[in-house]
This record gives sequence, structure tokens and C-alpha cells, in this order.
Amino acid sequence: MKNDLDLTISNGGFAFESSDHDEFTAQLTRTRSSDKNGTLAYSYQDWTFWIYPDKSRCDFRMILTNSNNKANKAEMATPRKPSDQF
Repeated sequence: MKNDLDLTISNGGFAFESSDHDEFTAQLTRTRSSDKNGTLAYSYQDWTFWIYPDKSRCDFRMILTNSNNKANKAEMATPRKPSDQF
């Protein structure tokens, strides 16, 4: 797995067993308008996954939308009880 991660953007890729392809993509929404370079695009919330034709690897990109970013900041600012931390 490779990943270029910052607080609001994540780019990377990973390999997986081709036998897991159907179960993985069943959790995602097909996004034909984002297909590129022979890959098939799928999305989930702020994430886009580009699945390669061999069905055993993908690239991904996550960009936090403004609404999610505000929710994450609010959650981070909320004090937690010690029992909530683990």
C-alpha cells in the first residue's frame, strides 16, 4: 500500500485478492463519469477508487468535503471521557 496523506486529502493505492473484488465493489457506488486510463471508478462518500482491469489492485483519492471537514473539526473539539478514548 502507498499513501500520500494529509488532513484533508489522501492519495494512494493498494492490492487485494481478486476473489475479494465483488464484495469490495458491492459496498461502493459505480461512478462511470470518473473512469480513467482503463480503470473503473467507484465512490464511497469522499472517496473515489479506480479499480484496475485485473481486479486485484486500485488507486484511491479522498478529498474531505466542506461539510465533513466541519463535522470532523467539531468532533475533534469535543472533549472525550477517558472511557471513550479506547
